[in-house]
Amino acid sequence: METFIKKTEPLFAFSSVLAIFMFIQSAGGMFFPNLYHDSNEIIASWRGNDLVTLFAAIPMFIFALIYSQRESVFAKYVWFSMLFYAFYNNCYYLFGASINYFFFVYIAIFILSLISLLIITANYHALTIESNFTKSKTLRVFVVFTLLIFGSIMTVMWVSEWLKFVIYGSKPVIPGMNEGYSLVAAMDLTTQIPVMFIGAVLLWRRKALGYLLSFVSTISNTVYLLVLIVFCPFAEKAGIVKAWDGLPLFSTLFVLCLGSSILFFKNTKKLII
Repeated sequence: METFIKKTEPLFAFSSVLAIFMFIQSAGGMFFPNLYHDSNEIIASWRGNDLVTLFAAIPMFIFALIYSQRESVFAKYVWFSMLFYAFYNNCYYLFGASINYFFFVYIAIFILSLISLLIITANYHALTIESNFTKSKTLRVFVVFTLLIFGSIMTVMWVSEWLKFVIYGSKPVIPGMNEGYSLVAAMDLTTQIPVMFIGAVLLWRRKALGYLLSFVSTISNTVYLLVLIVFCPFAEKAGIVKAWDGLPLFSTLFVLCLGSSILFFKNTKKLII
């Protein structure tokens, strides 16, 4: 029997409050120009992030909350994906932004998203994942390829920059920016990349956890790559010389993740939407 999270359960309440705090964070960042006290480069990244979170991530989150109540399996997993996005994305603000008026908003988002993910983990056995997806080989091949390529590119990029620092003493950088390597590399190497690699391996072996991790990684990565793409014009406006350097990579990975998301949509059972 399929398991859905009802309005009366804590996870729904935590997620609803989380969506409100995400709205405050993103809308406040967009409409209060003096909120941030970082360099122009970092502020440009906040602007792009706030725009995508407000007009893409939050609507997806609300959609997932509403349609999961109508017993849409796809919506249920989008819900989980947006919780992961909220946690990952907010860590940049919490640990990377200079102190500002929204510091405790970032704290609230961190706590709510982390607790929500822990609740899902604790109830993993009740999700009946095996019955949620078709046994599509196309899905497995394309999604596994995408996750392995994405994870490998990030791993090589972050490790190579660190090796340059160790061998030549050169400052590590990320595409289109001159600062922020430590935080971004740390977040990717400890959260995104392990989820992608583990999800890909388990998905290829048709394990239930592989479907869950791969779905969550695919949807959240699609949204976050949109953040990186939108960052480019904001970076140019901020006067960053290499503002568009990362666009070809971001766009290619976005297309792959979007394709994977569509395949998950087509191969998720009991679509009510």
